[in-house]
Amino acid sequence: MRILLAGVVGSVAYGLNGPDSDVDRLGVFTWPTDRFMGLTAPSDSIVTSKPDSTMHEAAKAARLMLAANPTVTELLWLEDYESKAHQLGDELVGIRSAFLSAKRVRDAYMGYAVAQFRKLLARGDGSFNSDIPARRASKHARHLKRLVDQGFELYTTGRLTIRLENPQAYFDFGEQVAKDPESARPFMAEAERRFDDARTVLPPGPGQHRNPARSPAPQCHHQTKLDPEGPAMLDLAALNSATKYPSIPTYHELGDRGSLTETVTPFHGDVILTEKIDGTNSRIIITPDADWYIGSREELLTARGDRVHNPALGIVDALRDVAPRLTGDADERILVAYLETYGARIGGEAKQYSTRGAVGWRLFDLAFIPAGVLGWERERIAAWRDGGGQKFAHEETMQRAALSWGIERTPRLGTIPAGELPISIEDTHAWLTRELPGTLAALDESAGGRAEGIVLRTVDRSVIAKARFQDYERTLKRRGTQQGKRAAAIPA
Repeated sequence: MRILLAGVVGSVAYGLNGPDSDVDRLGVFTWPTDRFMGLTAPSDSIVTSKPDSTMHEAAKAARLMLAANPTVTELLWLEDYESKAHQLGDELVGIRSAFLSAKRVRDAYMGYAVAQFRKLLARGDGSFNSDIPARRASKHARHLKRLVDQGFELYTTGRLTIRLENPQAYFDFGEQVAKDPESARPFMAEAERRFDDARTVLPPGPGQHRNPARSPAPQCHHQTKLDPEGPAMLDLAALNSATKYPSIPTYHELGDRGSLTETVTPFHGDVILTEKIDGTNSRIIITPDADWYIGSREELLTARGDRVHNPALGIVDALRDVAPRLTGDADERILVAYLETYGARIGGEAKQYSTRGAVGWRLFDLAFIPAGVLGWERERIAAWRDGGGQKFAHEETMQRAALSWGIERTPRLGTIPAGELPISIEDTHAWLTRELPGTLAALDESAGGRAEGIVLRTVDRSVIAKARFQDYERTLKRRGTQQGKRAAAIPA
């Protein structure tokens, strides 16, 4: 058995876990070919407990993904994986949008949510006729809300955010609905209306992202020579893998129920501080032959001449006219401009930058990739990337590039020695408020003006972390509530 992809899913991934929560793992695997040669087909799922793990054979996993099964779909959208040891794992994540279709996403996510709602209603006024025990009702109510919210995000943006931004809202909803299942009825009715009124970015059927009126998408070739006389024949999966930006953890480690712990990310040397904008990560890739590609954090979305086309996330529409401005690297390396695309309906707090539907983009980093890397096996590329193989530009180089391209950078807040960074959660919240009292990336005067937070980077990008206001505010609020409860429990 060869594991293609495996990671932690469920409550831990959502940030809805508690001290007693199980850690659920999900994965995709393949059997050796000879296992299919006998009279008895091999199992298409392997399920174990202690630890809780479900592994689906690739064909079954694909069928579930095409049906938009919420549990299996989320595997393709995790921020981190416990196992992605085979090159096909990267390729599977790279084509995740191809599994999506409008009707199946709506039917699956709303269907599961409606089923949970009906079970909760069957509990009635305490008779507990449902097959959901009373002690688990709040958990099922939390996941009802999660299914609706994540399904709507996927339906309207083509993106699925696994880690919930405000876990406490789901706990509060769960407790309320567990006491009174009827209280969820207005939420479900509103969910149906939201889906009815929404404009989806998803195609009518899986694999139909490309506009058939456009030129056909290029095939993936295992040829890495960049021909100055014409467009290169690139291995697109290798290009996608080699140019992904490193994952960014929180400055203080996340713990149970989305609260921060006192474990802090250790930095060294000088630390560059920039505003974190609530949008979606984007890439513009320029090859030495001046060809260009546009991608999201995980996949390529379009290329010069629309040889590839995927409208998800609004990235292509925002950056299509920006990509031709960028010039390549004089040393014949692949240049990657990392941008944050934001505004309109991109990101959960787009209104903080504009309430008029304006869209913007800011350059937040710049890297140079040796072209020879694309000739490597996919596992080697991933190991090279995760091991810090990408060469990032100095601030001065990035500033010159941004000026020459006519692109603004994410707001720079300064550079400080690592020893001056705050350590405690309280001090970090105060530091955030002092350093960034409001966003510096507003798109017009209608902006709400609240900043999302700060990104911290070492000069060589060996350490990167994010500090978001909402994480610290949520954690401090819970601490205050808990302290209040403890104080109330102490006899006078």
